Amino acid sequence: MAKKPPSKHSRAARRATSPSINTDKSLKNVQAPAPSTDHRPSILGLHQAAGVTKKTRKQGRKAAPSARARRRADRGADRAEQIMDRTQAKVQRSKAASRAIQSRSRGWDEINGEVDAAAAAAEAVESASRAKRRDAGAQRVQRARDAEQEAVDRFYADTDEEMDEVAEEDGKAAEGVRNGTVVGPDADDGDDL
Repeated sequence: MAKKPPSKHSRAARRATSPSINTDKSLKNVQAPAPSTDHRPSILGLHQAAGVTKKTRKQGRKAAPSARARRRADRGADRAEQIMDRTQAKVQRSKAASRAIQSRSRGWDEINGEVDAAAAAAEAVESASRAKRRDAGAQRVQRARDAEQEAVDRFYADTDEEMDEVAEEDGKAAEGVRNGTVVGPDADDGDDL
């Protein structure tokens, strides 16, 4: 059985038909021809007008348009003018709307600046409230210290005379306890009902 030839579109078949493999090495050194010195203008321009062309001007009595044709042309011109005005007004409205939209849209730098400012304001409020709480706590502690100091001062504010009076009252109370009578603030007036 004979070996099957390569298929028509296979890589081997394409390589077999490639011009780069079997080309003559001398063709690699060939240079392009020098530009010609006798320049001839193209003759294609002469024949541009050749062929079927439309007549541009009417001759005879058809050269001037009829009254109906004139009216039709005038109506068309008026309609074209109205359309142009309407289109121009639409364009102006569209440009105004575009300017309004662009004025509403802001750049990322501006938005980020506002976010940063809002975050800084929130941080300032938070730090102020922390300072206020800290100050309130310090004031509470100070009031407690002041109240304690005031109690100590009242305790030690007794003069010698007051101390003597208290001692005498204590002495009378102790004597009354020994005798069986109660004297002083704990004494019973006998007003029990």
